[in-house]
Amino acid sequence: MASSWAADHGTLIIKVALVVVVFELPILGGGETSPSECKEERRLLVNGCRAVIFGGNPSPSCCQRFRVTHV
Repeated sequence: MASSWAADHGTLIIKVALVVVVFELPILGGGETSPSECKEERRLLVNGCRAVIFGGNPSPSCCQRFRVTHV
């Protein structure tokens, strides 16, 4: 039971973080990225982490994308 609880909460935390990054990315960018770069990063993040959005586990590419996305 403990591992299931941890896995459920871990997935929930990643989902919340993903939503925050996707919606706050343009606001918090601070001018480091152009609007087109921001749009491209958002697209890559959503496409790479689509499984998480639908309740699955994050893939290695999703984790990498999450680490390198400008916030």
